[in-house]
Order: sequence, then C-alpha cells, then structure tokens
Amino acid sequence: MPCKHYTVTSRVHLISRLSHLNAI
Repeated sequence: MPCKHYTVTSRVHLISRLSHLNAI
C-alpha cells in the first residue's frame, strides 16, 4: 500500500527532523 508507506516515511522524516532540532 503506497499510502501506508508514505505515512511511515513522512513519520520517520518528522522524527529525524525533531531529533535534529533537539540535537542543537
């Protein structure tokens, strides 16, 4: 399911983004 894959990818991207902000 492309939709599910997209949701997981966006979620991972969001988490990585938050981690980057927290790292600073």
